[in-house]
Amino acid sequence: MYRDPRIRVSDTDRDAIVARLNAATAEGRLNIDEFSYRAQRAYASRTWGELSRLVADLPAPQEVQPMPPPRKSTVSVSRLPLLALIFGALSIPTVACFPLGSTAAVAGIVLGALGIRSGNRGMAAAGIACGVLGLALQLVVFAVFGVMDAASPD
Repeated sequence: MYRDPRIRVSDTDRDAIVARLNAATAEGRLNIDEFSYRAQRAYASRTWGELSRLVADLPAPQEVQPMPPPRKSTVSVSRLPLLALIFGALSIPTVACFPLGSTAAVAGIVLGALGIRSGNRGMAAAGIACGVLGLALQLVVFAVFGVMDAASPD
């Protein structure tokens, strides 16, 4: 507020004082009748002297402290479980392709094992399970075709 009570006030100044009166009413410092009377007087005030008298018995407004920036989450969002699931699931339909199927299966298992601690354990476990299934199917395919190749007469 200005020290000189003779300085004229603006509409913004009047609105600020009414907002302060409103806050005091919400805190229980003023009743509705007192608020109504003081708000009418605030809008009729022309100088800071008149306006200051309306809030002289109220505590000084506290500065609003800005909200601190939100903290980063301590739980990191890892993509490892998702990658584990993708590679694990990819290993099943690519069983017949030796380098692709086994590589995808191993990647699903390894990424799942690394991602199991990152929060989405279900997805990581599914990636491991699909990777193990894909690797087992790959071994079965090789065993069947290996036996067939060994049994075939040349």
